[in-house]
This record gives sequence, structure tokens and C-alpha cells, in this order.
Amino acid sequence: MEIVRMIRNRLKVRSIMSNVQVFMEVREQYGTFDRYIWHFTNGMPVVKFVGPVIIYGYLGAIGIIQDKLK
Repeated sequence: MEIVRMIRNRLKVRSIMSNVQVFMEVREQYGTFDRYIWHFTNGMPVVKFVGPVIIYGYLGAIGIIQDKLK
């Protein structure tokens, strides 16, 4: 049985390996990924009225969530 969705591109596979290494380093230094993200704003929110509906729409717009395909 062939795995249809398997990543075959070597550059993509290498980038995954590199990204995992960076993510692990961030996690080691900051404890969690969200602490890393929050450190850029000293833990203070910088936007207003951004909730789950806005984030869901954004994730759909950039292709992370693809629920409108069918």
C-alpha cells in the first residue's frame, strides 16, 4: 500500500528536521513555546478583540485549516 500523503521532497524533509531542532532549543530555553512567543511583548497583549473566531478565520486564510474544501 502506497502512502499517498508522505512527504517525498528532500528539502522539505530537511526543513522539518531543522525546524524540530529549533523548536526543541526554544522549548529548552523558554520552557514552553507560548512563553517564547509572549517574551516578545513582555507578556502584554498587543491586539484587541482577537478571539477564537478571528483566529479560526486567519488559520483558514493561510491554509492551516482546510474545512471548506468539501
